[in-house]
Amino acid sequence: MVESVPEAAIHWEADTARVVFSPTVVNGRVFFRSQLWDKEQSYREDVMYSSDADTGELHWDVQHHSTRQHSNADRVYGDLVAGAPFVNNDTVFCGGKNLIALDAESGTEKWRFEGMEMVSSPTESEEIVYASGPSSVIAVDADSGRELWRFNTGIDTSLETATVTSPTVCDGSVYVVAGHSSDTTLYRLDALTGEPELVVDGLRTQTNARIEPPTVAGGTVYVANDSLTAIDAETGKEYWEYTPTVGFCSPPTVAAGLVYAGCWAHSNALYGILTGVISSLPVRGNQLYALDAETGATKWSYQANGPIQAGPTVADGHVYVPSMDKQLYALDADTGQKRWQFDLDGFPHKSPLVVDGVIYVGAGGKLYAIDTDRMGSSIDSRALLGTEGHHGQSLATDVTQE
Repeated sequence: MVESVPEAAIHWEADTARVVFSPTVVNGRVFFRSQLWDKEQSYREDVMYSSDADTGELHWDVQHHSTRQHSNADRVYGDLVAGAPFVNNDTVFCGGKNLIALDAESGTEKWRFEGMEMVSSPTESEEIVYASGPSSVIAVDADSGRELWRFNTGIDTSLETATVTSPTVCDGSVYVVAGHSSDTTLYRLDALTGEPELVVDGLRTQTNARIEPPTVAGGTVYVANDSLTAIDAETGKEYWEYTPTVGFCSPPTVAAGLVYAGCWAHSNALYGILTGVISSLPVRGNQLYALDAETGATKWSYQANGPIQAGPTVADGHVYVPSMDKQLYALDADTGQKRWQFDLDGFPHKSPLVVDGVIYVGAGGKLYAIDTDRMGSSIDSRALLGTEGHHGQSLATDVTQE
């Protein structure tokens, strides 16, 4: 049965007239960032917002203007903020040209780390903030912004597709994926020292494949780029690899024994160019997959009408995933059956978050707060570990698959 979502389901919406990215919800406030970018003039205007999670009332915003260019444009968003903020009880951490700590109550700057340009969403655990630069991962003291350690991945930053993902912190280790479209590596670093504890080379990629942050659940690391690969977090042993018709392009997440990730799409013409098959072909991709987290077997897949590059989130037995067809889909987490879909006024670039039955999702120039008939919050590994958005206090510990 497909449920409809009436107009009254919109709890509130904030129109920023800029691209809106993944939110973080802590202590009754939603923290999010937006960006206005004129590519021809190389001009960016970035804003960090703090709004009431229930009413949408603005508490504060911090604006910054930038004229900086960077080859990896979907990772770097000017001098103020890159990706989702990370929030502990009283501090907002955000990246950009600098790693910045803001007072959560007022938006006043507490400190600024200027030693490396940040290209990721930061995360914090045990009073240490972790973030990624063009080729390195750093750890700084959460109170002072003093650098504690730095690990250089050695990737070639002259390549346009070179990426170091946002860090995922779990049980005393920092996980990142670094590389480019033909050479990708998973690193597990000691969270206190930055020393590499595990290095897994040769992860499957393809030309122009997106490299997404890994997630950790049940002692396994899940990495999605071209393929989705399950790797033993302790030994680096590959458990399984799943390669769809078109590569994965959303960060993976795990809940209740299933790992979810979304795919790109290729048009008929592009598919023909890539494969050499010049006959009439259907559009491939645009799917959300649910795979058995232990075996990699396909539990179900759902076909959207546009690429799924924003990560899904799981709450109350539903998977919520936005697609580049400007839709937010609510699917049954166990079967993949569509429960409802919601029209978004623009393209969704990053993952949604569910808190107390309200879905927070950015699309186009708006942040939406959408009511559901449920009361739960996101329980999937990405949201609980605080990778690119979180609610409440991030766990920074392994989540079970049951």
